[in-house]
Amino acid sequence: MKKLLIAVTFGDASGIGPELVAKLLIRPDVRDAANIVLVGDSWVWAEGQRIAGTDTKVRTIGNWHEARHSDGAPMFLDIQTVAFQSLLVPEDEEGRSKFLRELTPGQILE
Repeated sequence: MKKLLIAVTFGDASGIGPELVAKLLIRPDVRDAANIVLVGDSWVWAEGQRIAGTDTKVRTIGNWHEARHSDGAPMFLDIQTVAFQSLLVPEDEEGRSKFLRELTPGQILE
């Protein structure tokens, strides 16, 4: 059976969405279930991985047509949506980071 193609956005760049996406993509069952295309700013993805402590390799694609020819690896469509300088830094970034470090992959989808 052909895997579904699913686009995933990060949500609010200053929220926990980017970190949750990073934690989600370390799960083999998630990567096996669908061809995943991350859509958003490359700096948001990098920051989400940094805070989550992950280093998931993704294949950067230039357009949606390329997503139809997946090799099974997660893909990334870099679109400029928000400038880093326009974000308000969360007041409790340390607490947010601590929560994500302690979050196990199994808790994400529970």
